[in-house]
Amino acid sequence: MTWRIDSPRATAAAAGVFTSSDVDAARARGGVEVLRRDGEGVPDVRLQETSLRLVQVPTDVVDLRHRDPGLAVAWRIALREVLVAAFADGLEVVGVGRDGWYVLERGVA
Repeated sequence: MTWRIDSPRATAAAAGVFTSSDVDAARARGGVEVLRRDGEGVPDVRLQETSLRLVQVPTDVVDLRHRDPGLAVAWRIALREVLVAAFADGLEVVGVGRDGWYVLERGVA
């Protein structure tokens, strides 16, 4: 796994300039949702081998841990499952949105 802390986006974020990931644009380019919240907030995992993956996480995991510890554990396990698979396939996290979406893609960060 590689974290490109010298990329232009990382440098801008360190300076306090944040850009939100455009999940709709990623979907339009063929991005596949491999983890998302269902209507009850439960993780819905749909592992697929694709070079552009979208991962949704709870927006406030600290609150979730206090409110429903079992659900928080389910999220931790689901997120680990999809990220380990993505990293094994050579994908990197190239975007994170404040709305709880991660964009994973092959070596473009």
